[in-house]
Amino acid sequence: MRSSVNRLPPLNWLRSFEAAARHDSFAAAATELHLTAAAISYQVRSLEGELGFKLFERLPRGLRLTDMGRAYLPSLRKAFDDIAISTAGLFGGAREETLTIRASVSYGALILPKILPRFRAAYPHIHVRLFATVWSDRPENEDADLEIRYGDGNWPGWSADRLDQDDSIVVCKFPVDPATEAAEYLVEQARRGVIQIMGCENQWVRLLEQEGIADAERHLRTVAIVDNSCT
Repeated sequence: MRSSVNRLPPLNWLRSFEAAARHDSFAAAATELHLTAAAISYQVRSLEGELGFKLFERLPRGLRLTDMGRAYLPSLRKAFDDIAISTAGLFGGAREETLTIRASVSYGALILPKILPRFRAAYPHIHVRLFATVWSDRPENEDADLEIRYGDGNWPGWSADRLDQDDSIVVCKFPVDPATEAAEYLVEQARRGVIQIMGCENQWVRLLEQEGIADAERHLRTVAIVDNSCT
């Protein structure tokens, strides 16, 4: 009986396809796999010839998966993940390390689960331990290798790298008088009462200071504090 392994395309063709699909680029896949873009392109074309279907649409800038490419990719990635997990389970126990991450409840529940499976596949010897919590505005000296938190990154004594950037929008119940200066209007709203989000830097203070309002905290009347795990 012929082994099913003998009916598989070469592994390097499959790796090139998966990397190119992840990056939408032959050049980026080549950098990851330490090959040339021409070699990645050749291997993907060879795979397409073997399968009898186009997997990518070649665009002027980048790549786009065809319907067959999108259908093929999930099972291929699962196969690679299974190999990585099996290898780590059988041979990687002695080398396993622990990475402790501290993040907000909402980030730990909504964002990290989408990222961690890929991380584990790439670094199977690293065990991830997550502390999901609600904290004050400043980093704390806890037993964590890294924290994922909201803020401007200006925390003395800490090294920070920006992961993403969000825009803040002021939402007010009371109408805006077009004749009112922005600073005057913000002070008026702050004195009426504001809602703070626990676990985030005080955006109201930063907004008032940005408008040149001195001693901003003096103008704030906090009427509610919302747990950021609910946002």
